[in-house]
Amino acid sequence: EILRLSRRADTGIDELAGVLAHDPAMASKVMRVANSAVYRRRGDATSVADAATRIGLRSLVVIALGFSLVRDLPRSGELAGMSVDRYWRRSLTVAVVARRIAARCLPQLTQEAFALGLFAHMGRLVLAEHASSYYRPLVAQYGGWPDTRAERVGLGFSSLEIGAALVEAWDLPSVMVDTLAALEGAP
Repeated sequence: EILRLSRRADTGIDELAGVLAHDPAMASKVMRVANSAVYRRRGDATSVADAATRIGLRSLVVIALGFSLVRDLPRSGELAGMSVDRYWRRSLTVAVVARRIAARCLPQLTQEAFALGLFAHMGRLVLAEHASSYYRPLVAQYGGWPDTRAERVGLGFSSLEIGAALVEAWDLPSVMVDTLAALEGAP
């Protein structure tokens, strides 16, 4: 809902805050971010509307997507021979490292960096779930985690390209799409 509303030019922050108020878990996450050292100005944000105003529309959308991703995707098991547990360990590691780097270089973008870390390997889940007959042999051949070069050779495209296409389809900032594209060739 946040993503849909963010695409409308006439959507106000109060309308977004109203949607957030119906999801206590997401609202509490937004409140924590708004009261972090990066966003805290004078005093604490004491309402969802105040928190949403502090962090801004772009960060609000990124937080909502990251939160939804974690909540809605499988958390364990196996897809096309790929360990979902391994996926989450790697994704969370990338997200935490990205947030720490951003905290030192671009502290106003720490949430975006964390979300991008979560999104970095998302294309692997898409391939494992929706193209498993093609992806399973690559997963088996490369010890459960094919690198993007192997994906490109075996499939003609990489999981990063799929992740970048999803991030672009969600209308996230182009810097996020470009960053995923720049990761091509990374393990």
